[in-house]
Amino acid sequence: MTTKSARICGIYRITCSITGKFYIGSAANMQTRWAGHRSYLSRGKHHSKHLQYAWSKYGPDVFIFEVIEACQGEQLLRAKERGHWL
Repeated sequence: MTTKSARICGIYRITCSITGKFYIGSAANMQTRWAGHRSYLSRGKHHSKHLQYAWSKYGPDVFIFEVIEACQGEQLLRAKERGHWL
């Protein structure tokens, strides 16, 4: 029997532990979004040229993906984005 993990939405940060620089984003599904970031970064196709440069220079092991604030439902996520993060 497999269990489906709960879908977490919210605001997240991807930090380069070497430089301390970070990327802030939001997602309705954190697991899917993180997998997407890793996929694009690994292929050299990420939309953020700064994040892509750091990933290519330092490698994936120095990056930390963390949820800054989780929420329930996409409407709440949009409200939080407008309110104080983005």
